[in-house]
Amino acid sequence: MKLLIADDEKTIRAGLIKIIKDHYTLPLEILEAKNGEEAWKVLQEEHPDILITDIRMPKLDGIELMRLVSTLEERPVMIVLSGYDEFAYARESIRHGVQSYILKPVDKQEFLETLDRLVQDLQDQQRDKEAALLRSAMAGKVLEKDALQSLISRGSYRIVKVIRPVNLQISVFIHQYNSFVIEEKNNALVLLVPDAKRTEVFSAVQDEAVFIGSSESIRNPSDLQSCRTHADIAACVRFFKTEENNALYEVLYDEGANCSEGRSFDSLAVLIGSGDKAGIERHLQDLFSFNAESLFQNVSVLYQTLSQIPAFLVTFHQYIDADPYLAMKSFLLQDLDRYNSLAEMKKDLSDFVLYLDIILKQRYSAYPFIEQALVYVAKHFTEDISMAVVANHCSVNYTYFSEKFKLVVGVNFNEYIKQLRLEEAKRLLQQGCYKVYEVAERSGFGDVKYFMKTFKEATGLSPGDFQKRFNTQ
Repeated sequence: MKLLIADDEKTIRAGLIKIIKDHYTLPLEILEAKNGEEAWKVLQEEHPDILITDIRMPKLDGIELMRLVSTLEERPVMIVLSGYDEFAYARESIRHGVQSYILKPVDKQEFLETLDRLVQDLQDQQRDKEAALLRSAMAGKVLEKDALQSLISRGSYRIVKVIRPVNLQISVFIHQYNSFVIEEKNNALVLLVPDAKRTEVFSAVQDEAVFIGSSESIRNPSDLQSCRTHADIAACVRFFKTEENNALYEVLYDEGANCSEGRSFDSLAVLIGSGDKAGIERHLQDLFSFNAESLFQNVSVLYQTLSQIPAFLVTFHQYIDADPYLAMKSFLLQDLDRYNSLAEMKKDLSDFVLYLDIILKQRYSAYPFIEQALVYVAKHFTEDISMAVVANHCSVNYTYFSEKFKLVVGVNFNEYIKQLRLEEAKRLLQQGCYKVYEVAERSGFGDVKYFMKTFKEATGLSPGDFQKRFNTQ
């Protein structure tokens, strides 16, 4: 942090420098200027964070200096020192954005209290910028390499996910443990913690948390996204019997484990509406059975399986929106951090699926081809498909298919496809790592202008504004 003292009296500059150096242990670069003209030059070249200036100075007085400062894109915070107790000076100072006005002779306590407040505000602003930078990096955004590298290079960090923190004072972690808040939700807190503070942080949160999952150390910015995933994987250890309430990814990791992909929900989705309760329950049992010898393999497969639940719910969004019970269960299942046992999670998913099966069975019984059509659409809605293609796939007359599709599903075919694509677009926008035209293409809209118009009509927000809501949280 840089600080500039502009005063034509050398003894005053020297006195302020001594007061500041005696008071602060944090690194502060203190610059000097003996008149306003020299101060303006330093401001343009060095870009200090704080300006402490006298009102009366030769060549360029403090008021004119402050006027020039107000034209800068990046302005320092300003403290004005003056021996003239006149309202006109104070009013003019405030007009140019001065934070504090202190009379000479300077009271040491008042000066330090004022400076402490400004330094703290600047530190908080810098931390907020750095936290936003980290969130963007983990969302896959392309960032200035140097800016991100300078943050990570200050020391080794790791990402820590705290499950269901109860009464954590987040400000303590920010200031006492030099940590960054990456994500804050009802049932989880994700922090970027200095490796040197890891043990202290674990000790501080263990009484307030159900479980703590920690990534390995981050060595460079390219590790951020993978380490975020590894913290999530480590946090999944809570679903398996363990005596500890925390897990480190590097301890959990098993290089020799044969890690298969997560179990697919496709077969389960096909069964919903068939009325085959026994078959549905078998699939649910398979989804939540973990018998590998390696804990790491079990945890990895579980993580990959759970990551499919949001997309699975999107497939049935029109039924969820129309039924309060399904909406409630869907709300619970979208916040997987709330669960501490597989049995609890499996019960909510089972309740959701079996209830939905009854609803769809009633609708599908007279027109079984509709179920076939919905399964096909769920797999291909992001592609260039039409009702003619789907009707042909189901071997049903186009007009008959159109009529019965609306009767069973509740909306016509094109509206149904549009809703699926809108939900997919929302999901992609929330990730924050795709440009609007990429979201249009990936969600199946293709034409970006049509996508933007349709999205605004459906949500009241442009895709860009919708995305900002999640990137700034």
